[in-house]
Amino acid sequence: DVGEGKHTLTVEATDKAGNKTTQQLDFIIDTLLSEPTIVLDSTDDSGTKGDNLTNVNKPTFLLGNIDADARYVTVEV
Repeated sequence: DVGEGKHTLTVEATDKAGNKTTQQLDFIIDTLLSEPTIVLDSTDDSGTKGDNLTNVNKPTFLLGNIDADARYVTVEV
């Protein structure tokens, strides 16, 4: 088994005449995904600060802790 992290794959080919060639490929095994965060923008928090109550019809939410290699982020209301 190949574990989490960076690895190098090396392939070597040799013909009947003894000529050799090699090729390397670096790759990363990444099986973990960080848990994203979502918070109400403090400028839209119209109640007591930090209570997440708002009277704003189109409040702004801030997403954080999104992995750089994340392909999709879906937010539902």
